[in-house]
Amino acid sequence: QLSGFLRCRLFEHYCLYCSQKWSLIPIGLVLGFYVDVVVKRWWNQFLHIPWPDEIAMLLSTYVIDDSTRTKRKLNTVLRYINLSYILSMRRISSRVKKRYPLDQNLGADGIATPNELKRLQSSAPKNKQYWYAIPIFWASHLVSELRSLGIIISDHGVEAILKRLQVFRSSLARLNIYNMINFPLGFTQVATLTTYSYYISSIFGWQFLDVKQNYDHRKVDLYVPVIGILRLIFYSGWLKVAEALINPFGEDVDDFEIDEYIKRNLQLSSFIIEKLHDEAPPLCDGVILAEAPEIRVGTRNERLRHSVCIPVAHRLSAKGANLFFGTYTDIVKQI
Repeated sequence: QLSGFLRCRLFEHYCLYCSQKWSLIPIGLVLGFYVDVVVKRWWNQFLHIPWPDEIAMLLSTYVIDDSTRTKRKLNTVLRYINLSYILSMRRISSRVKKRYPLDQNLGADGIATPNELKRLQSSAPKNKQYWYAIPIFWASHLVSELRSLGIIISDHGVEAILKRLQVFRSSLARLNIYNMINFPLGFTQVATLTTYSYYISSIFGWQFLDVKQNYDHRKVDLYVPVIGILRLIFYSGWLKVAEALINPFGEDVDDFEIDEYIKRNLQLSSFIIEKLHDEAPPLCDGVILAEAPEIRVGTRNERLRHSVCIPVAHRLSAKGANLFFGTYTDIVKQI
């Protein structure tokens, strides 16, 4: 059996070995690459979340009729868009899945009628879900109908609205692709293994050693390795950040609140059509629209032979005008 003194020396030599070799663990490279990939994936998913605001604004802009029947059709177009949004997010987000577990819940909230739900269910292949983008095609046909009736004022308006509908559908498709292609498990395993290996080697490498042994770089040792503890906090913090962002469509506090986005989209769509459509404040004689007197001041630069005319609300004095145009002329000279 080894004596206590010899075991203490062996432990100290093992700690010295860990302190010399922990730099070989590429924690900065591995953890930095892992966090960078996760954050980029998280940000790209957020950027691809579609919003119906532009479609609602285009409908309100290019539709000249404000009758009740027309507003009902516009609300139907936006309802189809939000329905497609919910059907797509129900596959991705667990929050939406809990809020709308069945198609009947969509009918209870007034997002889809029983006839529309039957059409969706009848369009699905056997033992498969129906396509989430079908309501967007319904919205496209309704936009074409509004143009044929002359409610949408131009073909350019129809083109702009249909382009935004396609962008909306493409964004939903990209989110579904992100959901189908999971983040590689090997990345997470390598980053986790590297981080915890660094933790274990650091625990031994930062141990308090006997200063009487005169080890290299251990003339002064600390009971509490403050810098080492800060390193562990930073590295573990980055690892936890990546683990929290790897699935942003869950139910954690830091995940995307898709259910709140749905509520916001429904409220805003109704508000734009019901409150903002074909309504604008009357024009008034403000500073921009008022007819202001004009002064003509010749520039001092001989190369500028024309006089400059500036509309102003208050007349400038001749001295003030000369000072102003003198500054402008100096700039022209420098050019």
